[in-house]
Amino acid sequence: MQLALIGAMAGDDPERWELLDRGEEEGSGDTSMFVFTNLVGVGSMEVNVFQRGCDVVIQKSLREGFGLVVS
Repeated sequence: MQLALIGAMAGDDPERWELLDRGEEEGSGDTSMFVFTNLVGVGSMEVNVFQRGCDVVIQKSLREGFGLVVS
């Protein structure tokens, strides 16, 4: 099983770096956890492809700036 955290970092969110650092720190050393953001080129198309390839997708935005919105 693998865990991927995918989110867009809002440019006006002062907590964005803290949240990103926490996510990457929690996953450091764990080869089955990945963190992807728009800072490394992940956009809507990449998220769409990723979701299509997954067996299970859990989506919950807890904080502004690190969420995934689907309409």
